[in-house]
Amino acid sequence: LGFTRILIGFFFLMDLFHRTGVWNDMYSSRGVLPTHLNLQRPLAYGAWSFFNAFETPAELVGLWVVMFATYTCLLVGYKTKVAQILSMIFVVSMNGRVLLIENGGYVVHNLLAMWTCFLPLGDRFSVDSLLHSMKHRREATDAELNDRANRVSTRLKKPPSSLHGPVLFV
Repeated sequence: LGFTRILIGFFFLMDLFHRTGVWNDMYSSRGVLPTHLNLQRPLAYGAWSFFNAFETPAELVGLWVVMFATYTCLLVGYKTKVAQILSMIFVVSMNGRVLLIENGGYVVHNLLAMWTCFLPLGDRFSVDSLLHSMKHRREATDAELNDRANRVSTRLKKPPSSLHGPVLFV
């Protein structure tokens, strides 16, 4: 799951960089679908996008920086659960802002972001895991540092069991 988190974080970052060239054209009030028009006559009933709150290019640059920070936190595993939820909100909002170009890839992208929110992606290979280990095990001597017994907490020794995991393989 840790490796999966790294791949998902990398995928989200690359998607963000891929969209950077057309960022203002797709999401600003001067773009393909101006915000006021999207709010006045939404393309889908009940469609919601966090991007409707940002109209100017300066606001969108700020949003881009926040999304970059969130995806980077997901990639390295810092505050993983918060980063997972924020990433899901950003991905769904970004893909749902201009429904004129929606395709099956966006649907899979949204579902991947949503279903992985239920998985413990921060338990391995993450900054969260490192901080947890350092907090609960303090080494004072070289013998304690070299001791590998009880290195992994009992919570992480058993494999995670959830009904959400198999859904990702379907």
